[in-house]
Amino acid sequence: MTASATLARAMRERDFGALETVLAPDVVFASPLTSTVRFEGREEVIALFKIVREALEDLEYVESFAGDGVEALRFRARVGAEPIEGVDVLRLDEHGRVREMSVFVRPLPAAGALLAALAPEVVRPAGRWRAAVAGAMSAPLPVMLRRGDRLAAWLVRPAASRAPAARRRHRAARARSR
Repeated sequence: MTASATLARAMRERDFGALETVLAPDVVFASPLTSTVRFEGREEVIALFKIVREALEDLEYVESFAGDGVEALRFRARVGAEPIEGVDVLRLDEHGRVREMSVFVRPLPAAGALLAALAPEVVRPAGRWRAAVAGAMSAPLPVMLRRGDRLAAWLVRPAASRAPAARRRHRAARARSR
């Protein structure tokens, strides 16, 4: 069984013991949400995966890809009400175990929801006060990003598709002023 297939099965089934067989002892996980946080070592990465798995609902892996020493898994899930999709990129060692892992997620509102769900739990071992600060910092992100996502859609929409509505508003304003 490939590393990606073992990882997908373990995450779906919440079988964290199986992750021990597929992760190299010195595995490094790069956070998809910040460039300053890395998780190093099998124990630290498995502890993180337990927290991540609690946050992801309806997790399904939909595709896998493999190249020379690299495997990738595309997944879908939900974080609360937010649908999320992502790609796990696995770099393998000479024994076929994951030595480095990066995850990329989208859309931005779902990434914010994931950060808000994970931040307090990931920080909790460092202390309750730090977990509270992490929670307070990340809690507004999902709402802000959801609103920003809607605004971005409106801004990007071609002006031609907005023109009929704008003409109607202009005519209505002109009629009111008469």
